[in-house]
Amino acid sequence: MESNGVRNAGSPDSMVARRAWRTVLAVGALLFVPVMAACSGPAPVSQASRVSSLFSEAAAHLHRDGIGSASAHVLADSARSSGGSIVNLWVTDPAYGIGAEGRCFYLYVDPAGHGSPFSAGRCGMPRDRVVLHRITSAVAGDIVFGTTGMLAPAAVRIESSGRSAMQRVTSGYFLIPTSFSSYARYNLTLLDKNGRVLHVVTDEKPTSGI
Repeated sequence: MESNGVRNAGSPDSMVARRAWRTVLAVGALLFVPVMAACSGPAPVSQASRVSSLFSEAAAHLHRDGIGSASAHVLADSARSSGGSIVNLWVTDPAYGIGAEGRCFYLYVDPAGHGSPFSAGRCGMPRDRVVLHRITSAVAGDIVFGTTGMLAPAAVRIESSGRSAMQRVTSGYFLIPTSFSSYARYNLTLLDKNGRVLHVVTDEKPTSGI
C-alpha cells in the first residue's frame, strides 16, 4: 500500500476543477455535496491526489461524529462511456472491513478532453438493503452504481432487458456497466467468492442521485 493510502490508483487527471465541498450531517450519514466550477488552477493536480485529500477529510469528519472509518481507499472499478468519458469509482479500502463502520465512495468522471470533470461522493453507515443509484452528468450521461448494504458479496450478476453481466463488488459498492446504464430496472444476484448466492433482488429501479 502506498503511503498516501491509495492502492490501484488510476491514471493522473491532467485537468483541474475547482470544487467547494460542504458537509451535511443528516440521518446519521455524512453527505458530501460537490459544487462544480470551470476548470482552472495554478497547476495540474492528479486525480489520485484529489481523491486522497477528500477521503482523508471524510474520515476525519466521520471520526468526529463517532463513526469509525479509514482514509485508505482503492479504485474499485473503471468504465468508459459511449462518449469516451472515463468513469472511476473510488471506495474505502476493503482491507479495513465494511461491517457496520462508516465507508465512503467517490465517483470521478474524466471527460477525456470533452468538457469539465464531474464528481460526486458520499460517506455514511451502510444501509440494511441493496440500493441502486442513478446520476446523470453532461459528460458521461447516465451512471448507475449500487451499494450492497450490510452484505459483503464478492460479485454481482446484473440482468436487464435480456442481457446479463458480472461485476465485482468492493467494500459494498459496484458499477453497473455503462452499456446497461440506460435501462429502467435490474435484477441483481449477489455472490460470494465461491459463486454461492447470498441474496437476490428483482425489478430494482435506481433512485435518482446519491
